[in-house]
Amino acid sequence: MARQTVAPEAEQAVLGSFLIDWEGSVDRVPDLDPQWFASPPHQCIAMVVAAMIKARRPVDPILVTQELAARGWLDERVPSDMPMELCRGLGSSAAVEEYVRVLREAHALREARKVAADFLNDDGASSLDELLQKTAAKIGSIDSGKAHKVYSLQDAMIEMADELEAESRRKPGTELCSTGFPLIDRVTGGFEMGLPHLYAALPGVGKSALAIAMLSALGQRGEPTGVFWMEDVRRKLALRVAARHGATSALRMRHGSLMLAKDWERLLVTQEEIKNWPIYIDDSNGVSARQLAAGMRRMHRVYGCKTFLLDHLGELVVDLAEFNGRKDEALGEGLRIVRDTMADLGARGAVFHQLNQKAEGNSPPSLSWLFNSNVLGQVARVVGFLSSDPPCAVKVHFTKVTYGPKGVEVILGWDPETMSIFQPVETQR
Repeated sequence: MARQTVAPEAEQAVLGSFLIDWEGSVDRVPDLDPQWFASPPHQCIAMVVAAMIKARRPVDPILVTQELAARGWLDERVPSDMPMELCRGLGSSAAVEEYVRVLREAHALREARKVAADFLNDDGASSLDELLQKTAAKIGSIDSGKAHKVYSLQDAMIEMADELEAESRRKPGTELCSTGFPLIDRVTGGFEMGLPHLYAALPGVGKSALAIAMLSALGQRGEPTGVFWMEDVRRKLALRVAARHGATSALRMRHGSLMLAKDWERLLVTQEEIKNWPIYIDDSNGVSARQLAAGMRRMHRVYGCKTFLLDHLGELVVDLAEFNGRKDEALGEGLRIVRDTMADLGARGAVFHQLNQKAEGNSPPSLSWLFNSNVLGQVARVVGFLSSDPPCAVKVHFTKVTYGPKGVEVILGWDPETMSIFQPVETQR
């Protein structure tokens, strides 16, 4: 009985949170499902809200009321004052996930009761085994979150063949996404949907420079890209891009009083070159993996970003107590959340990670360098370690490549004046 009295309040709270703060709510609950709602008026409002979000339209009680009226549902199905009244309820985007959990459980319970009623009233089954199998299949599809679909190997093979054919025909949305470095693409195959690359390095070796180089390549190609610059402020990111593309001393660009006339001229040229790059920066610090995932969803929804770069993973705020003091496991869970969010969004990208000094040594890089554990390496599809390779070169040692050989090394050029990594004339070592 307690659950039945809570569910209507939970329905009001969820709808109220979407009507008050739809952006904050959809970041926490990206898959609002009208079936969660038992109340028919609430279900109608949820259908309208979900449709408006899918169409990338803003949501508020006035706009929702107008849409209900346009569909002929206002007064007939939904009281005209209900959208505004829901805003005065319990809704808040901070708590919406908890209320959604209550709704999902209540919805699952309703579905289970329907299955039980069907079981008792089914006169069409020819045998007890048939009746039990039908009931088990229905019960198996019920979940307090979302149902899990099972595919046969044949179905999966046919689906893969269809996708390969679409890719071979260069169907829009199926193109390979280059990292900007043909040498790296040759080893990794480029960025792949839902499977992030992980690049790790000691401080000062070129981790952020590689991120800037990939960002630049994506910007030049017009790929909408979200950048989470967690280690530094956005001015430093802009500085690195300007130094790279203007062939300007990064040291002089640290302060306007140090810049020469030619530096100002190159800066203006660079500003003109990059003005149409669809690159979007979030330089917030002190964020958790779930907050980061919410930011990715927001960039995807607002700017159409399907590629993400994160520098760097170690800046995520983690709860070590939850993982018994194991930072590697805490960051591994953070990387899993990033990976799963990419998969949900059909997105791809790279995560950069700073190693500690203990990783330094003469032995070849291994996954154990990641906090002396392979937890992070298990999540990423590609793991590459950066190291300096004098004179003026950076070596990327690929310890893990899902579809290729491990242990391959690629040599990239390094320009200390502009602090930039570039594609060298040398092909591969």
